[in-house]
Amino acid sequence: MKIQWKIVCFLLISGSVLAGEVQTVNNGKTVSGKTETLEFVEDLVIGPETEEDHLIWASFLTTVDADSKGNMFVCDPGENRVVEFDSEGKFVRSIGRKGEGPGEFLNLKSFQVLDNGTAIAFEQAQILTTLNYYDKALNYRDKKVHQSFELIPTTALFSRNGEWISSTVASVNMTTQMTAIHYAILNQDLEIKKDLIVYETPNFNPQRLMESEYWSEYLAGNMKQTSKGLLAFVAFGKDGSVYTAKADRYEIQKLDSKLNPVQVIKKAYDPIPMTKEQIDAMVEPISERILGNLPAQLQSVVTEKTIAKAVKMAEFPPVHFPISNLLALENGYLLVLHEVDMVKDIAKVDIFNPAGVYVGSCEHGFRSLEKMVFKNGYAYTIENRDDDNTLVRYKINIK
Repeated sequence: MKIQWKIVCFLLISGSVLAGEVQTVNNGKTVSGKTETLEFVEDLVIGPETEEDHLIWASFLTTVDADSKGNMFVCDPGENRVVEFDSEGKFVRSIGRKGEGPGEFLNLKSFQVLDNGTAIAFEQAQILTTLNYYDKALNYRDKKVHQSFELIPTTALFSRNGEWISSTVASVNMTTQMTAIHYAILNQDLEIKKDLIVYETPNFNPQRLMESEYWSEYLAGNMKQTSKGLLAFVAFGKDGSVYTAKADRYEIQKLDSKLNPVQVIKKAYDPIPMTKEQIDAMVEPISERILGNLPAQLQSVVTEKTIAKAVKMAEFPPVHFPISNLLALENGYLLVLHEVDMVKDIAKVDIFNPAGVYVGSCEHGFRSLEKMVFKNGYAYTIENRDDDNTLVRYKINIK
């Protein structure tokens, strides 16, 4: 009888899965079983020990990626190039340079190596978006150019097979003078396949381009949407899974490789107060992102003071949103950046196992985590050390 009951339970569970029902995992505030944590052990550091050009990456937007052999690729938007190092940290070559020819960049934003060994470089300026494709030897192959007011991807995070793109997309309507902002998942034809959040904001007035006061007002208008929790995050798993979340609720949706929902992960939590000092500390990282995307001629118009005024006008609530980002490990574990202290640049990270169960937490530098990628059993990131962008590789271990 006991065996028959087990068979019945198995068939019921199998039936619900086959029927496409979405499983919900409800986690409490504390770990119910064995506690686990994530250990970061610094393994390799590459920085400007000398004045050699390939070791200096000045842009706030500098990022890093790695291939399956452990070779590392620093995306240096300031110089419109990608700098390659081998797994031991030795300089190999520079890929691309500023220019309009094949394999050259005008507005490089990011560079990713896919799991099959090919790579994609993302360029974006105003309404012009370019995807540059590279073969397995990382030689330039071809490119796809998209130019439209109706869909402007301003960022690009590719899934590990390159099929999907997580992006913040602007859609400008010249008739209504409004811009729709989409946190969305696109395909490689730059079509929106899943909207996570959409809101509208007034179009930028180009006649006031050189007015600092207007920039504060315009940026504050956008930040007010963020202050309401209208912010979404995406992480791509090695197995093709896609994780999405919104800032204002502790709820993660897990999708399969075709963007079908398969699981919802929830966690109870206590609200976390955010002090005025912590809100003020948001100015520096926000400034880095904004100033890193602005042309040189606007650097004297839009300053950190301009952005500080916008942050104040945005009226951020005195409480942390429960989610500040998502990161997927290669072994199926998921990291949720839960509590961020901008003053100390520390993030408390909640850890979930492949079943969606909360198993523990760890702490690490917030800005380091923001640029972190997990490959080959390592975490690769760009950190600011002594005011210099520095590539850091950590050996990671769940224990």
